[in-house]
Amino acid sequence: MGLGPDQRTTAAQFVEAMRPIAGDNVDLAAVRANLDALGLAVYRTLTKDATVSSDADCDAALWQWVAEVQTWIEGVSAAVQSWAAATPSEAALKAALIAVPVPAAAPASLKARIV
Repeated sequence: MGLGPDQRTTAAQFVEAMRPIAGDNVDLAAVRANLDALGLAVYRTLTKDATVSSDADCDAALWQWVAEVQTWIEGVSAAVQSWAAATPSEAALKAALIAVPVPAAAPASLKARIV
């Protein structure tokens, strides 16, 4: 489940977390207003103040995959560069493949905001 475009998800989590304690009282307008306000506060904290970080120390499987994809890209690029095209159609394919931009090296970490 994603965070969503507004506080509805976080407010719903407050409502459902309180339901075992408060029962159907969570559906009363005055109670719901308070839980909705708490949901809004959490949503704002997550979307305005929090940052997400990822690197090999905290997300090893992802960064191993990123490294493997980068290695694969470099290998394909080298294979195309060294390919001795034997026919005009092969030469055209090689030229087309060489014209595809090779992406920059993968970053070593990411830092972003939740939006």
